[in-house]
Amino acid sequence: MYNGMINDRLEDLSRQSDPPFLSVYSGNIRIIRSRELYILGAAVKDGGIMRGLEALLIITEMARRFGFT
Repeated sequence: MYNGMINDRLEDLSRQSDPPFLSVYSGNIRIIRSRELYILGAAVKDGGIMRGLEALLIITEMARRFGFT
Protein backbone atom coordinates (compact mmCIF):
# COMPACT_ATOMS: atom_id res chain seq x y z
CA MET A 1 0.00 0.00 0.00
CA TYR A 2 2.85 2.38 0.86
CA ASN A 3 4.46 2.01 -2.57
CA GLY A 4 1.19 2.78 -4.31
CA MET A 5 0.64 5.95 -2.30
CA ILE A 6 4.22 7.20 -2.58
CA ASN A 7 4.25 6.43 -6.31
CA ASP A 8 1.05 8.49 -6.70
CA ARG A 9 2.70 11.46 -5.00
CA LEU A 10 5.85 11.12 -7.07
CA GLU A 11 3.88 10.82 -10.31
CA ASP A 12 1.87 13.93 -9.42
CA LEU A 13 5.14 15.79 -8.98
CA SER A 14 6.41 14.50 -12.32
CA ARG A 15 3.33 16.00 -14.07
CA GLN A 16 4.21 19.57 -13.08
CA SER A 17 5.15 22.07 -15.76
CA ASP A 18 8.87 21.78 -14.90
CA PRO A 19 9.19 18.44 -13.08
CA PRO A 20 12.35 17.48 -11.19
CA PHE A 21 12.43 14.09 -12.95
CA LEU A 22 11.34 12.48 -16.20
CA SER A 23 10.17 9.25 -14.58
CA VAL A 24 10.15 7.97 -11.03
CA TYR A 25 9.40 4.75 -9.13
CA SER A 26 9.54 3.07 -5.76
CA GLY A 27 9.08 -0.55 -4.85
CA ASN A 28 10.38 -3.66 -3.20
CA ILE A 29 12.47 -6.24 -4.99
CA ARG A 30 13.63 -9.62 -3.80
CA ILE A 31 17.29 -10.23 -4.65
CA ILE A 32 17.45 -13.68 -3.07
CA ARG A 33 14.89 -15.77 -1.28
CA SER A 34 15.63 -14.29 2.15
CA ARG A 35 16.47 -10.69 1.19
CA GLU A 36 14.19 -7.95 -0.01
CA LEU A 37 15.25 -4.41 -0.88
CA TYR A 38 13.34 -1.17 -1.10
CA ILE A 39 14.27 0.87 -4.16
CA LEU A 40 13.54 4.46 -5.04
CA GLY A 41 14.72 5.76 -8.37
CA ALA A 42 14.25 8.43 -10.96
CA ALA A 43 15.39 9.43 -14.42
CA VAL A 44 16.35 13.10 -14.62
CA LYS A 45 17.29 15.62 -17.29
CA ASP A 46 20.96 16.34 -17.92
CA GLY A 47 22.25 18.33 -14.97
CA GLY A 48 19.17 17.55 -12.88
CA ILE A 49 20.56 14.99 -10.45
CA MET A 50 20.59 17.23 -7.37
CA ARG A 51 17.13 18.65 -8.08
CA GLY A 52 15.68 15.19 -8.65
CA LEU A 53 17.36 13.72 -5.56
CA GLU A 54 16.16 16.59 -3.42
CA ALA A 55 12.57 16.08 -4.61
CA LEU A 56 12.74 12.33 -3.86
CA LEU A 57 14.11 12.95 -0.38
CA ILE A 58 11.56 15.65 0.43
CA ILE A 59 8.58 13.52 -0.65
CA THR A 60 9.76 10.44 1.23
CA GLU A 61 10.61 12.44 4.36
CA MET A 62 7.18 14.07 4.31
CA ALA A 63 5.58 10.62 4.08
CA ARG A 64 7.75 9.38 6.96
CA ARG A 65 6.93 12.34 9.19
CA PHE A 66 3.29 12.97 8.38
CA GLY A 67 2.01 9.79 6.72
CA PHE A 68 -0.82 9.90 4.20
CA THR A 69 -4.29 11.40 4.35
